[in-house]
Amino acid sequence: MQYELENLKNFEDSETFKKIEIIIQEISVNKQIKEALKIINFLEEKLSFAQKELYQSLLIKLKFLIFPLFSELEILEFFKKNLKEILKFSKEDILEKIKLKIISLPILERNGFKKELFLVLKDEVKKEKIEPKEVIFLVNYLKISSEEELEEEILIKNDTMNEEQEKIWKTIKTKKQEREQQQIITTQSQTTSYNLQVDSKRPIFESSKPKTESIKFTSKIMGPIEELKNFSLNEFRKLGNTVQESVQKIEEKINILEKDSLLKKAEGIEAWQNTEINKLYLEIGRTSLKKNISISKVINERINNNLLTLTIDEFEAITDLNRRLRF
Repeated sequence: MQYELENLKNFEDSETFKKIEIIIQEISVNKQIKEALKIINFLEEKLSFAQKELYQSLLIKLKFLIFPLFSELEILEFFKKNLKEILKFSKEDILEKIKLKIISLPILERNGFKKELFLVLKDEVKKEKIEPKEVIFLVNYLKISSEEELEEEILIKNDTMNEEQEKIWKTIKTKKQEREQQQIITTQSQTTSYNLQVDSKRPIFESSKPKTESIKFTSKIMGPIEELKNFSLNEFRKLGNTVQESVQKIEEKINILEKDSLLKKAEGIEAWQNTEINKLYLEIGRTSLKKNISISKVINERINNNLLTLTIDEFEAITDLNRRLRF
C-alpha cells in the first residue's frame, strides 16, 4: 500500500499530525516493514529538531516495528533513550523482537550483546526511576537465556505472517542453516589441515606426475558477498578519495544485490555488519555508551593507546550508512 506523504507540509498542524498518526497506526497493525522504513526516513528528513519531539511517540512505534533490523549499537541506544516508551508495548512483542535480533547475531557475539543490553536496562531503570518489576521479564530472559536456547521456538513459521515478515523469517532461518554448515566445514578443514601436517614428512618428489591436489585450492574467486565480508579498514579507505566516496561504493555494492533478491541484499548487509570496519564502529560506540564519553574522546583514547580506530568522519559516515542499510 502506498501512502501520499509528499503533500504533507505543515507538520505542526494538528490535522497533519492526525493524518500521519492514522497512517502509522495502519502500518503497525498490518506490520508493513517497508512502508515503516519509508516513513521513518521521510519524517527524519523533513522534521526539525523541535518537531521530532512532537512526533517522538509515533517514530518510536515505527522503529519498534523494524527493531530486528537495527544494529546492536542502535538497539542499545534505542533502549537507552526510549525505555519508558518501549515498555508500553506488550511483553510478548518486546521479547519476540529481542529474540529475533539475538539469533541473527553470530553465536560468539550473542552473550556480549545480552550483557550490554542488561547493563543499559540497569542504568536506565535507576536513572528514569522505573519500577524494577516493569523490566523483570526482560532482565530474566537476558540472564537465563543461553547459546543452547532452542531457536526453533522462534523460527517456527506463523501462518499469520505477511509477506514482509515471511522474508525476514526466511532470512533468519537461511542464515542459521548457513552458520551450522559453516561450522561443519570449519571442523572438516581443521581435520584436513592436521592430516596434511602429518603427511608432509613424506618425500617431496614421489613421482613425476603433477600433484593436482596440492594446487587445487591455491586461489579462490570471491563473489560480492564474500568480498564485502572480507573488507579490511585499509581496503575501505582505498575505495574512494573521501570517506563519503568509500561509503557510497559500499552502499552501491549492497544495493546491486537487491536486483537478484531481497534475500541477497540481506546477506550483503549481514556481510557488511561482520566486517572489521563495522565491528570497529560497534566497539567504539559501545565504549562511548559504557564510559558515557563522546565518540571523539573514545577515538583519541584508541589513538593514544596505538589501537586500530576509525576517524570521527568515518564513524559518522558509517552511522549514516547503517541507518540506510535496511530493507
